Amino acid sequence: MGHIIDEKAIVNGLVGLHATGGSTNHTMHLVAMARAAGVLIDWDDFAELSAVVPLLARVYPNGSADVNHFHAPAAWAF
Repeated sequence: MGHIIDEKAIVNGLVGLHATGGSTNHTMHLVAMARAAGVLIDWDDFAELSAVVPLLARVYPNGSADVNHFHAPAAWAF
């Protein structure tokens, strides 16, 4: 797994999590995937990124938008 997922990919996942409102389940899985790839992240890393990553959409489960709407070409219309 460490050959496919590196530190840059983990940070990208954390940024995506914050930009879409994220979920507790997502945070737990990112920590586990990072650890399996040999990258250690903790809640301080989440906090540091949350201070600089803007919220672009509040996707379910924290908001009313479904991820399919977010991904669709006309997603910016909702």
